[in-house]
Amino acid sequence: MPANQDRKSLPLEIILNVIDFVTPTSNTSPIALVPGHPTTKTILSLTLTSRAIHPVARRLLYANCMYIHTSKRLSLLVRTLTKPHDLYQPSESAKDILPCITSLYLRPFPLKYDPSSLDFPTSLKVEQLLKHAGPYLRRLLIDMPLRSLYPEDDALGVKRILRSAFTNLPVLEEFCTVRDELFLSTKIMHPSDEPHVWSLWSKLRTLALYNPAVDDELLQDLKNVPNIETVVFTRSDCLEETDIKQKWERLHRNEEVRPVEFLLVNVEAEHRIPLGKDRWKEDDTVKIRELNVPISYYGDEDEIVLCQQWVKRKFLSGEAAVNWT
Repeated sequence: MPANQDRKSLPLEIILNVIDFVTPTSNTSPIALVPGHPTTKTILSLTLTSRAIHPVARRLLYANCMYIHTSKRLSLLVRTLTKPHDLYQPSESAKDILPCITSLYLRPFPLKYDPSSLDFPTSLKVEQLLKHAGPYLRRLLIDMPLRSLYPEDDALGVKRILRSAFTNLPVLEEFCTVRDELFLSTKIMHPSDEPHVWSLWSKLRTLALYNPAVDDELLQDLKNVPNIETVVFTRSDCLEETDIKQKWERLHRNEEVRPVEFLLVNVEAEHRIPLGKDRWKEDDTVKIRELNVPISYYGDEDEIVLCQQWVKRKFLSGEAAVNWT
């Protein structure tokens, strides 16, 4: 009798049930697991286990591990999702996994403030990725040096490509840009004629911007986002000139004031006194809170980096959805 004849195996249905518990199931599921995370390694191993398990493991990989932190990884992902000779058309094998890509961490450019950082080929790859995954994305965290390139220096039209890429995200609910306010202006003259790109996302509920100018234009665009609930301003400007609560209420002068929570993030020593702070109340429809980013005992870190990385960790871990203490 062969040695393995008495070996018993679990039914495939039970194995697949067990695999479902490999990934996080709580309200704080990460936006994307890093490549070296044990869960990522487990899922990758499962894709190589058997033909029966491969499709399920593959979908789990695309649903939970979209941590794209180099231009090479972006290129490989786009190559997987698209046809060889038409990168704007999905491949046959990608059609069943594109709906799984509902959350994404995207850092494809070098993190240096030089006009060459936003290179043309990588920008095209970003556009191709978001064209295919955009209709399904619900959570998106980007870490890009968009302020490194201004319209007057953009001879190749890179900002037009990126603006087009980010415009069509119809189901996006949670968005964080680590290094700027999603600076995608393409006009040298009259840049205010272009609405903020995030104001075009009708399903957006949570928005986090770094160093925005909190002015009338920004608040008006926020009002145009019908489902907005939480807005995170990190190290923002114009707080001493703009009464956020009063402006928001005036924007709703002919209608019921929509409830929203504004979170002002900075290290404690850098918080400026916002205009109208003396009228903030806990039970206000428009809630405004100041959040202090923790610093080390010695306090010798770069405050910009501290704030950016603190907010980034909150979103990447999924904690931003439930906890801002």
